[in-house]
Amino acid sequence: MSILQSIMEDLYNTEKRLESILRKINDSKEISKSNKKLLVEFTNHCLADSVGKNKASRYLYDLYNITIWLNKDFEKANKQDIERIMVILQSATNKSGEPYSE
Repeated sequence: MSILQSIMEDLYNTEKRLESILRKINDSKEISKSNKKLLVEFTNHCLADSVGKNKASRYLYDLYNITIWLNKDFEKANKQDIERIMVILQSATNKSGEPYSE
């Protein structure tokens, strides 16, 4: 890791953010054990594949929300479930009320 990467990780509390979302996933009563396992495996894959902790945290945060909205095991999701999630994502807004999709 370069000095710049180290400084950026400290600046954005990267390690703490990753630990926080992993703890949130682990503690969630809304996420099945199967999905929790897949999310942890995905995290490990990202980190092993040189995806930065900051980006892995962002992916996990997004997947956490998708998992809650899906409300079923990933392996049991069908086309209609994915389309429903797409509608939610396309209509989502940020804190300012602006759509994310634009």
